[in-house]
Amino acid sequence: MRSLVSQLCSALTVLGLVVLGAACSSTPRPWSFETSTVDRYQQLTSEEIDELRQAVGWLEEGDLMAARSTLASLANRAPQDVPVAFWQQEARVAYRSELEASRGDSVEVASSPEEVMRDRYRLEAQQSPSPLAYLLAARLEDDGLAARLLLDQAINLDPEFSWAYYARAHVAASSGDWSTARAELERTFKLQPGHLPALRLYGWLQAAAGDVEAAIQALEAWLEHADEDLLATEQTADEVRLDLALAHDANGDEGRALQLLAQLAPGRVDEIRRLTALAVVEEGGGDVAASLRAVQQARESDGQALLPAVQEALLLELWLGDEEASMRVWREVIEIASNSEDLAAGLQLFRAEVHLQRLESRAGHRRGEGP
Repeated sequence: MRSLVSQLCSALTVLGLVVLGAACSSTPRPWSFETSTVDRYQQLTSEEIDELRQAVGWLEEGDLMAARSTLASLANRAPQDVPVAFWQQEARVAYRSELEASRGDSVEVASSPEEVMRDRYRLEAQQSPSPLAYLLAARLEDDGLAARLLLDQAINLDPEFSWAYYARAHVAASSGDWSTARAELERTFKLQPGHLPALRLYGWLQAAAGDVEAAIQALEAWLEHADEDLLATEQTADEVRLDLALAHDANGDEGRALQLLAQLAPGRVDEIRRLTALAVVEEGGGDVAASLRAVQQARESDGQALLPAVQEALLLELWLGDEEASMRVWREVIEIASNSEDLAAGLQLFRAEVHLQRLESRAGHRRGEGP
């Protein structure tokens, strides 16, 4: 559940907005910043928020001692604050992983750091049941049903616990149950109309469903309030900008898309994803040469990256009419996809075989080899 957002980001770039295109939005907005409600599980003062952000910065830099110390202090002062508890959990998992790594291969370990921490949070929830304890235990679960049962327990203790409905949306989305995920987010917004992590997930789900205008509204609104999302980092904001750029491109606004891509800080998002998105936007704006440069840069960065190879083959075949070069790249796509077990790779393999067969047949006809 902890990695779902990054999975959705990647999925939107590779399989979602690149393929779907814009759809008219008739979906009423379930979220709002006009109605304010008190969140009993997010009660830090402005000074404590600054402390939390500093601790998160230390955590990202790898200074686990400083991060854990500050987060422990914040947790003592705000024991029911969800963002503090989330980041403290991240620090505890990171510390456990670092501890195991420092032991080296000489020590046989029965369980992975993730399994150890999952068992520990389950035990804490059993011994001291609370909505937050069940939420934290669910967050580490890699089994969707187990996570859902823990979140149900949290809601049984507090039916107005918006964070549990938000987490249930994650669980549903991770299994591809988009309708349930959206329903859970609607419950979240009824309790907390401006729930920012839920708004971010809602935008990505709308994009994956092809409702590009609704996705744009949600992700643009999230960016306006990004500083208030205490679960988000600067990397999160750049990941949103990248997906928002693709949404604007699908909606015909290449100018805004290029503007968002230009705002990305170097190294903050995956370079292959950035170049792939740039290629899509440049192609949408009619600059085929710039699009081709972007995909070729991506392929230079990672020769086994599948989507840039597909993009290069399509540009060479459909835009530039270079059938010889496109056949060469389609063969490379087939080789890359054949060595992958990913579902998306299987789809691209079929696509490459169809294109290559058509091009080879056309070349054979020109040489007088066909019927």
